[in-house]
Amino acid sequence: MQKRNNIRGRYARPAYDPQQAQDWEQQQPIYDARPMDQVEDPYAEYPYEEVPQAPYEEEPFAEEPEVMATNGTVKLTCTLAAFCSLLALFFAFADKRSRAIRHFSVQSVGLGAAHILGAAALVFIGGLLGAIPFIGFLITILCWLLYFALLLTCVVLRVRLMLAAYEGIRFSLPLVGERLASLFERR
Repeated sequence: MQKRNNIRGRYARPAYDPQQAQDWEQQQPIYDARPMDQVEDPYAEYPYEEVPQAPYEEEPFAEEPEVMATNGTVKLTCTLAAFCSLLALFFAFADKRSRAIRHFSVQSVGLGAAHILGAAALVFIGGLLGAIPFIGFLITILCWLLYFALLLTCVVLRVRLMLAAYEGIRFSLPLVGERLASLFERR
């Protein structure tokens, strides 16, 4: 074994010097600021120039949808009526107690009638004008494209009607919904 030298290594602890300890206690701090609670006004407001602003415009509030049904059975019946127009036709005349079922039944019957009448008109026009040579083929294709647009519109409206029925909120079809509702009102 080797004898330890008096030479200190690189990571050795420095020798204790009492004079150095006293100097440390008497040193002034590097940062001589007072704590925030001892400052007169820690968050001083600096003067600024006020700029006049236009008055706030009131944003229009979105209307709350009218809740028509809260009972689960009534909402399910409304959803079934919105899904199938034939079932809705039965509910429109059979159920006299619930205005929600009556409303969605009338809307569904109106949507089914619009789909059938629009499809019949397009098939009739396509068949009638399809007999014209050269142009008839283009008119028939145009009628079929219009029918697919009508079909897509009816499917989207029916799904929207079913969602509103399932949530129990009032939804009327665009253009004809209020007329249908007033036509089938209770007297």
